Amino acid sequence: MAKMDFESDYIWKFINETKYTTVTFINDLDTEATLLSCLASIWDSSGISKTASMLSSPTVTSPSAEFSITKGTIGETYELKVTGFASASAVHIHKIICEVFDSISLNTKLGDPAANSYVTLPEANTYIRNVLGHPNKWDTLSVEGRKRLLIEACRDIDRFNFLGVRYYDNQILEFPRNDHDTITG
Repeated sequence: MAKMDFESDYIWKFINETKYTTVTFINDLDTEATLLSCLASIWDSSGISKTASMLSSPTVTSPSAEFSITKGTIGETYELKVTGFASASAVHIHKIICEVFDSISLNTKLGDPAANSYVTLPEANTYIRNVLGHPNKWDTLSVEGRKRLLIEACRDIDRFNFLGVRYYDNQILEFPRNDHDTITG
């Protein structure tokens, strides 16, 4: 059953993305040992196996195994069990908790109290490519990861103590979008 355990690793994914996961057994293997094969399985919170529908077969490159996680149910917590078989008949087990989240929508509408980004995804892509002009971390993110980053950047900007009005005319959002109490005296 999927439950939080301090010894389990934690990952998360969006419903429509494929999450590539690498599990390393380097701390489990003896000096001379190698990882020969690996099995991965996944269960939902009801204890029903979802291995056939959600996991790819692990690819082993000692001392690690890589597999992908797809699909899932929004809001569900899954428990993965990754069993590595090493030389000298050693068996090592890793457990991973995986949560599945819904897709994110960016709202850049002027004056909308629910706006959560200052720019659209195409605007952000264009800006980053024009400013940096070379491959970078942004290029390795999924579309959902890029949206999440833009939302977090908007939240960071909103934490600044501005006057509540636009700083310049073509600024998309007024920030902060909620007034803070001013204490004087």
